[in-house]
Amino acid sequence: MNRFLAVFVMLVLSASLFAVDVDIPENEVVSNGGAIVSDVQHVGTLIWDLEVQSLGLVDSVWSLGVQLYAGHFLIITEGQATMKFHVIDILDSTVHSFDQSATSWGYRDLCMDEGDTIYASYTSAVHGWVLDTIAWTMTYANSYNGITNPNRALAYVPGDTFWTANFSSALGWFTKGGSSGNGSPNNSCYGAAYVPKMGTVWYHGQVTNAGGWECTWFEYDIVANAWADTAYCPVPAYAAGYTNKMAGGGCFVQDFLGMGPALIGLCQGDQDFVYAFNFPALAVEEVPVEIPSAFSCQFTSSNITSSDITLRYALPTTGNVNFIIFDVTGRTVHSEYFSNVSAGIHTLTWSNNVAAGSYFYRLEAANNAATGMFVITK
Repeated sequence: MNRFLAVFVMLVLSASLFAVDVDIPENEVVSNGGAIVSDVQHVGTLIWDLEVQSLGLVDSVWSLGVQLYAGHFLIITEGQATMKFHVIDILDSTVHSFDQSATSWGYRDLCMDEGDTIYASYTSAVHGWVLDTIAWTMTYANSYNGITNPNRALAYVPGDTFWTANFSSALGWFTKGGSSGNGSPNNSCYGAAYVPKMGTVWYHGQVTNAGGWECTWFEYDIVANAWADTAYCPVPAYAAGYTNKMAGGGCFVQDFLGMGPALIGLCQGDQDFVYAFNFPALAVEEVPVEIPSAFSCQFTSSNITSSDITLRYALPTTGNVNFIIFDVTGRTVHSEYFSNVSAGIHTLTWSNNVAAGSYFYRLEAANNAATGMFVITK
């Protein structure tokens, strides 16, 4: 504990850690594409920032995505000539870098699912990796089809759903199972973050005023599938001496270094920097997650007439999940594996492209398994 406190004090003194209220009382009226937001609030607290160049990682505005992992490892994607994933331990500023197998700008915004698989996109596909901070490896895990090229802003909603947008393209969503849908228009989305306690996705963009670009978070109601009339501008045009602050990726963390919930954003400017921002709405009381007492599994219907098959399952403990579908001959027609799925109630969707007929499923989780039969009628 004493060593941790010593390192934390060093961070406070040497890595621009601060907590100052942003005091710009006059609100703005801006558009986020589909609707006018009349409540752009310059409120909240900047609780931390870090110049990326200060660590010798980049010398231009090629920092793109950001994701906090395991509480204190900051993952940043760097594009163009370097093509790296940089993993920064923000407690001691050590850096581990991994090569990207990407082209052009490289991988953009980052997000993470319940099993701590990290996702990013540089084409229409979204790719996943598993990071090991003991052996320091970054292993390719899987990929899913997205809805735009690239899926630039990327947020993950627990279950199996990604929300995305590509700069000025319309917002939209897609699932690991292959379902997808459209959202509202927008004009500036570079990063995205899902805030569980609010049940909304926040998109990281920027507005323009006489002082230059200002990174701004816009709230999106994923239930109503519409922009909310709320936006926060945590980094004023002249904050900390930075200029031309164009938005990059973003993420949400429930507790940032013991200072409470925060949105974390990446800004591209005369110096690329990452900041953590807290505002009052993040402090709302979180509804406890219901933990089931026993394992269970249930199809929504045993007679399937659509291409989407939905299965709900309950896990009393965190564990790996294996989902397999067989035809009547015993041949595997589909399989999916999910690592470290959290305890709780989950939904799994499979967009099938198989012929009509009888099929069997098996869901394995820890020492439990469930099997059953269903019929597809097309």
